[in-house]
Formats: sequence, structure tokens, C-alpha cells
Amino acid sequence: MNALNTRLGSIAVVTGLAATLLLGLMLGGQPTASPVLALSTPPPLPGEGRYTIAAAEKLPPVPDARPRSVSGQALGTTIMSEDFEGDFPTSLWDVSDTYAGDGLEYYWGKDDYRPHGGTYSAWCARGGANGLDPEFNNYPNYASSWMVYGPFDLSDAVAAELTFYYWNVSEQDYDYLFWGASVDGSQFYGQATDGNSNGWQQVIFDLTDVYTLGDVTGQPQVWIGFQFYSDSFITYAGAFLDDIVLTKSTESYVGGSVYLPAVFKSYPPSDKYAVIVGVADFQCANNLNYTDDDARDFRQTLIDYGGFESENIYMLIDSQATKSAIRNAITDWLDSREGSDSLVVIFYSSHGTSASGHEYLVAHDSCYLSQCIRDDEFDGWLDNLESQEVVVIVDTCYSGGMIASGVPKGCQARCGSFRPVDAGETTVLAGDGFTKDVNQEGRIVMTACADDETSIELGPPYGHGLFTYYLLDGLTKSSVDTSGNGWVSAEEVFPYLYPRVVSVNSDQHPQMTDDIAGEVDLTQP
Repeated sequence: MNALNTRLGSIAVVTGLAATLLLGLMLGGQPTASPVLALSTPPPLPGEGRYTIAAAEKLPPVPDARPRSVSGQALGTTIMSEDFEGDFPTSLWDVSDTYAGDGLEYYWGKDDYRPHGGTYSAWCARGGANGLDPEFNNYPNYASSWMVYGPFDLSDAVAAELTFYYWNVSEQDYDYLFWGASVDGSQFYGQATDGNSNGWQQVIFDLTDVYTLGDVTGQPQVWIGFQFYSDSFITYAGAFLDDIVLTKSTESYVGGSVYLPAVFKSYPPSDKYAVIVGVADFQCANNLNYTDDDARDFRQTLIDYGGFESENIYMLIDSQATKSAIRNAITDWLDSREGSDSLVVIFYSSHGTSASGHEYLVAHDSCYLSQCIRDDEFDGWLDNLESQEVVVIVDTCYSGGMIASGVPKGCQARCGSFRPVDAGETTVLAGDGFTKDVNQEGRIVMTACADDETSIELGPPYGHGLFTYYLLDGLTKSSVDTSGNGWVSAEEVFPYLYPRVVSVNSDQHPQMTDDIAGEVDLTQP
């Protein structure tokens, strides 16, 4: 503590906000994002402008390896895109130095020294009367450089995200990069990072889950802001920003009342069972990239957040997931363990196909339609179970039995084409929907898309099927718990994932049916 007191004493001129936030950042130090300190409105810095930080949480220099969206186009409507290749600042951007105590002026400005894409990026001290060149200079002491965009309208939004890339090398625990949101154009709430980012890093800042401030969608006026702060000594290369994109979605799930029943938390661990299948490697179909990752991460989510014991989860990956092995997992292993009061979860990520009015799940060894798992056949396997609370989650295509065309660039469809068993199987017809065929009393069925649509998977930074990606994201976010009971329910996670899936791929609409009365609490983030 003596070292801390000495350090803070050496920058006594930077009072109020700076000292409070520095203390909060130093108290953080967690390997993953963790709330640090809810900052009360502090006294302004000498000569400070109208922008201040009301609350911040500390992030590690290198963010979570699983961000929530890709390539700055997370949601359907682009509000703003800034790559610094043209004039800057323009339109609704405002840049300023909010600390005048040193008599110098430094703020964000564009420069060609370290771009993420194209020729230019923004550096924290390039602009202003005393602006520096990052090729030859570190950032200055007493920096308080702001870059603010707004106001913009989110009154019609059900989801909104700010995506950007940052490069940062700053004194750890003392000089930080902050980004946040405001609904009054003055007090900003968000996240901060310091230290060495080890190159360019992407951030997806969810405006439905702003630290302390909460959900800012529905607000007629919102601002986003970036600040770079430094104390009185020791400087490094500083912070660069590039490829900033602000997006929103106005489409929410309107498929009617969705009420999911199985209350996960009410079951002791010994009464929860799961069969999880992920097939990326096939004998006959084209291979996929991330279906096995879907399965592994879903399993871990059930263990970490859902109270499932590992021995009560039966997982089949790639060559393990033959049709007979999947059938035995359900009709033998699962049926011998579950009972009428058990909770059963079945997760399936693979290829899907459709022919002669039926939907099919594709196993590792499926080469003919007869070697796939037909919807009514799968339904029969479930009929053997005593459980009255069976949750089925499927991430595959049901697109008419052909490899899909018109899939978004960089995506792969989870649709297989298979040789018929006989002439009667040669007519390819859309079915009436896997959810309708499999759903019955005592079951919940959630699928990645409609019966005539494709389910896609995406490479980094997704690394999952699009549907599964947002399913996992929602199950592990406390903000999705809109009821405030501490648990994320299925009826909460589905409206969360639906607009995000649709905004990334407008040709994919997840489906859900249920036939149990009650509410399901899936996870406790």
C-alpha cells in the first residue's frame, strides 16, 4: 500500500476521476473481464471538458478469445462506420483534450503509421495544437484525449453493438484506454484496458449490456466515446483505433408466445442428463469446421453454468457419432439412467438434409438417406424415455437436401446431399419442420433455422455455428436474465439469440416449440 500511496501522491494534480479510476484499475488485475469499481461522479479535472467516466470495468490487455461478432457487421443496420481513410473528424464526431492543467493540447487524430486496415488509423495524441507523430514519439504525460460520436437514435433497436479494433501499449495499472456509452452526452459507462495488447485486438461492445448503465437500446439519444488517459510519468507507444462500426437490429422474435418449461436449477445434478453430438468429419458428406467445437463448448457450458455432472453427459464426436452409436446413446445409455422426474437435454450439431417430406440428421457414417436419422425415427427414440422434460437443440440445415447456394461469403452451410435408398426417395421435398415432427408433450425443441433454410457456420472470431454461437453467448451472460432471478432461462435466451442470428444471416430464422407448462432456467452466469 505504501507503493500505491507514493504513486498516487506523485500525480496529485490529477484528482477526482483519474485517481479514482486508477485505483479501480489497480484493484482489478483479473485474467478475464471483471467489474472493478462503480465510480461515482468525481470532481472534474482542472480545465476538464464535458466528458467524464462514471463507471468502468477493467479488461485484460488481450480480450476474451471468443468475441461476440465478426468483421464489424454484427447487426443488420449500420449506424456509423469509421476507417479513418477520409476526413476526420466529421459529422457527429467530437475530439478534445479534457485536461488543460499542463497548458498543452493532445487528442485523437488520424495517422498512417500503424493502420489495422487500409492506410490510416487514429492515434491518441496525433491531433491538437501540440499533436505528436507516433512514428517518432510516445504519448505524452497527463493525456486525457477523448473521441466521442453522437447522438444517435436507438429508440427502435432491440440490439446494438459497437465493434472496433485497438492496438495498445501503455503503462500497466496507470495509463489506460477506455470505451463506453452515454445517454446524456457527458457521463460515460464502459470498459478500460491497459498494458500490452500484443497487436491488434477486436472488441465487440454490447450496447444492451453496458457496465452499470445497462441496456441503452430504446433510447432516442445515445453517445459512444473513447478516452486515452496517462499519468505524470512513464510513457509508451499508446493506443491506436481503427475500423469502428456501430450497428443495430430492429427485428425481434415475433413467432408468438414461447414458453419453455423445464426448470434446470430445480434438479439435483444426479437428475440431469445430456446426450451431445458434434460431427465435423464425415465418411461421405463434406466435412465441417466447427460442429465438434459446438458440442464441446455446449457440454462445458452445461457443466460450468448448468449444474450438470460430467459423468451424466454422453458426448459423441466425429467418428464416434455413427447412427447406431447415437441411437444407443439415447435408447440404452440415457434410457437406463433417466426417470420421469429427470431433466434430459439432447444437443446435435452436424449436417442436416430434407427429402420426401422428411427432415434428416446426418451421422458420421451416413452415405444414404437410410443411414441418416429421419425425424420420425428420432422421435421414436425419444418415445422410449420416461422423462417428461426433454430439451432438444439442433444446429443443422433443413434446406431441401442440397448444398446451399447463396450462402454469405465466408460461411459454410450445414446441409448434406445424399444418395437415395430407392426410386421413391429421389424426389426432394421440403418437410413440415423438424420442430413439428419431434415436438410433443413433455418436449422442447429448438432449431437453428426453418425447414427450408440453411444453418451456417463462421470462422474466427466466431468459430461456431451462428446459432450455437449466440446460444452459448446468451447462456453465459447475466444480462440475458431479464427476470432478475439469477438464472438465464430458455425463454430469455431464445429472444436474445434470434435477432442476432437474423441480423448476421437474414436467411436464417431459428425456430422453437414447447409443450410443457412452466419456465426453464438453463444457466446461472
